[in-house]
Amino acid sequence: MNEDIEYNESELGNIEEGEVAQVKKVSQSTYLRLSADSNEDIKNKVSELKVKTGVELRLALRMIVTNCLAYADKGVMNIHYSRFKASKIPKNMNKNNITVRMVIKAVDVLESLGYVINTVADRQYNTLKMKESSYITPTAKLFEDFGCEGNIAYSKKSIRDNTEVVILKNEDGDMIDYKDNCFTSTTRGMLQFYNTTSAKFSVEVDGAKLNTDMRCIFKIDFDSYGRMYGGSYQNMPKELRLRVMIDGCACAEIDLSNLHLRMVLDIYNLNHYCEHIEDLYMLPLVGFIPKEDDRKLVKKAILIMLNCNSSKSFLQAIQGDMNMNGYVTTFSSAKQLLGALNQAYWWLLGNEAVMKNIFGGNKPLAAKLQRLDTEISLGVSVKLAELNVMVGTIHDSYLCKQSDVLLVSNVLGDVYRRVMNVNRRVAATLSYGDNVINTLI
Repeated sequence: MNEDIEYNESELGNIEEGEVAQVKKVSQSTYLRLSADSNEDIKNKVSELKVKTGVELRLALRMIVTNCLAYADKGVMNIHYSRFKASKIPKNMNKNNITVRMVIKAVDVLESLGYVINTVADRQYNTLKMKESSYITPTAKLFEDFGCEGNIAYSKKSIRDNTEVVILKNEDGDMIDYKDNCFTSTTRGMLQFYNTTSAKFSVEVDGAKLNTDMRCIFKIDFDSYGRMYGGSYQNMPKELRLRVMIDGCACAEIDLSNLHLRMVLDIYNLNHYCEHIEDLYMLPLVGFIPKEDDRKLVKKAILIMLNCNSSKSFLQAIQGDMNMNGYVTTFSSAKQLLGALNQAYWWLLGNEAVMKNIFGGNKPLAAKLQRLDTEISLGVSVKLAELNVMVGTIHDSYLCKQSDVLLVSNVLGDVYRRVMNVNRRVAATLSYGDNVINTLI
């Protein structure tokens, strides 16, 4: 049976009613306080959630959201709590008299709505060991839906600092200043935690030590684009990356197959049309025999399409690419290639609503995909850092010890499903030296 969890008051921040931003930073983790109160904005937004709630559950939901916002503003990412229903919570920490049973229910509701990542411990310990009790981590969705000015106090830190890990650039690639908010504070805390943890590992290739520090770089705003950069292994060819050693152990690489195209299908609920297709970039046409560069050209065409705002700009871009690279391909022109794409991907390119969003938006669809891609990468990196497992991200690929492949694959699949709000297994490729395995995670 699970044991009771003791709350150590001396380790807690000080959240008083109506003062949700007055939080003491406790490393990267803290403990759930049931005495917090919410402002009217949070109360109204919780009331609008599409779930059946009673008075006590709404109160628990508001309290948890308030904790997430307040602690995140101080860079504290993980909020620990007990799932042992017989736990006794000190009255001075529970002015609202919320039961542990209702806290558990509220956490489960927030997890089902995509607002928190819920890490459930195997058992609850009677001493406060951060990595051995259940905890929640707020997601970007929580900050997007609840994090607005007036909910928490925003810091005024300038980004013009060589140690800054959350970078914003303009269209010309120059760094620009920005006002800190929930999202930037949370992302910074996650990156700092990952960097601190990864520094404990020895990561080398051919005897040379590699840098593992990461940062996120966004373009124009924080609503789109964004990529994780920094690890020395990111600029290596794959053949060299597979010679990387982590603490003296050989590495493997896990690639999410056809990632951006699969993400598009998940966004528009079209994946059922091609679940049986292993490689979407090998044109799924009956009787089609591809030439040497056909797959490379099809992949390039799809990626260019996702980065264009019109069919005209797409045709110009892909024709220019074909002229410059001299592909050994079946297709003599961009128009001929587009005709084949329309035939092979009729369920996507023939969908008027989808194409309107691909070619009709102010920003290319790739901007949204990169933002989601970064949320997946950062979520995987931090989750594994919590488990004291080193993983290096190369956008849609993950470098780890061969002995950690199963764990990393499971975490990667779980984070992808949460971010994309799907319930399917994800196609991936595992590379161990010369061995390549296609699988589902």
